[in-house]
Amino acid sequence: MRRSIRRRYVVAATTAVVVVCLLLSGAAGFATRSPTARVDAVVQQLAAANGDASPDSITYVRTTRAAALRLLGSWSSGNPDEAVYVAVAHGTFDGAAMSHPAGAPAPTGTTLVAILDATTYQVTDVGLGNATPDLSKLQQPTGTSVST
Repeated sequence: MRRSIRRRYVVAATTAVVVVCLLLSGAAGFATRSPTARVDAVVQQLAAANGDASPDSITYVRTTRAAALRLLGSWSSGNPDEAVYVAVAHGTFDGAAMSHPAGAPAPTGTTLVAILDATTYQVTDVGLGNATPDLSKLQQPTGTSVST
């Protein structure tokens, strides 16, 4: 229970940072952008907050929370039928914006995975690691190359 409350706090704080960054970065018209542009903008901000301002790639699928959590082998509270985007970014992430125990090193990895509410585009879950989830198990992923 305590971990769940802490996780919600971290997710809320991360979401707030992303929203503020979008507003400050001149993301005018965010609400009128396509879903692809919205997911990309949020995930790029998450990537930048975690040490990689230019991830190699971002792919995502739209699915339900329950299907996303089954794929990721994770648990989270919330409506299992809620529509979400599961986004995967590849890069070099230092975990600067990730929660971790005091005194422990921040998590790092080459894969950032985020679950976004499909209506609000708020980040509900986020993690770093080196394994890439197979989004094609849910449906054909939409990809956006962001490397320069």
